[in-house]
Amino acid sequence: SPRDAWYLTSAMLMRSPEIVAARAPRRVLILNLPVAHECGALMSALAASLARDGIAVDTLDLPFATEDFTGLQQELCYWEAARILRVPGPARLVPQLEALLAPYAAAGVAAYAAARRRRDQHQAAFDVLAGGYDAVLTPAATGPAPSRETTGDAIMSRFFTALHVPALSVPINWADGLPLGLQLLGRLGEDRALAATAQWFFETTGTSGATYA
Repeated sequence: SPRDAWYLTSAMLMRSPEIVAARAPRRVLILNLPVAHECGALMSALAASLARDGIAVDTLDLPFATEDFTGLQQELCYWEAARILRVPGPARLVPQLEALLAPYAAAGVAAYAAARRRRDQHQAAFDVLAGGYDAVLTPAATGPAPSRETTGDAIMSRFFTALHVPALSVPINWADGLPLGLQLLGRLGEDRALAATAQWFFETTGTSGATYA
C-alpha cells in the first residue's frame, strides 16, 4: 500500500519510520493521455465518482510534446546506460541490449544536453501544472496487463520518471483477474503528501477486485 511504501521510505531516510494517515483529496487533475485510449471510459467513471464524493475534478489534455512523453526518458537513460554499461572489461552485454543501446551510443553530447534542457523545462512546467491539486491522475498503464508473463509497456510512467516527480499506483479495476492501476503524481518533493492521498484512493477503491465507479 502507499502507507507501506512511505513507511519503508521514511525508515531509510529519516530518524524514525513514519506512518501516514489516509487523506481525502479536495481537488485533483486528470490528464488525458494520447496513448491510453483503452482507459478513457474508466477514467471518466472515476471522475464522476470523485465528483459525487464532493471532490473537484479538472481534466486536461497532455500539455507536453507527445514525442517527449513517449521518448524523453529513453533519450536520457539509454544515452547514460550506453556509456556506463558499455565499458571495457570482462563483462559483455547480451546482443539484445547491445542493439538497444547502439543508437544512443552514437548520439553526441549535444543531443543529450538538449534532452536535459527539455527535461528541465518540462519539470518546471509540471510543477506549475500540479500546483493547487492534491494529485495529478493518469492510468498506470495503457490497459490491463497483456499476459501473466509480461507487465506490458512502461510508457505511462517513463516521462514522469524522467521528471523525478513522486508517483504511486493503486489498483482501481480488474480485468480477467489482472489489475489496472491508477497512477497518482505529485509535485517534486511532495512525496509524503502524495502518499497520504494515494492511501485514501487505496482504501476507497479497495484491493479485492471491486471497481471504483
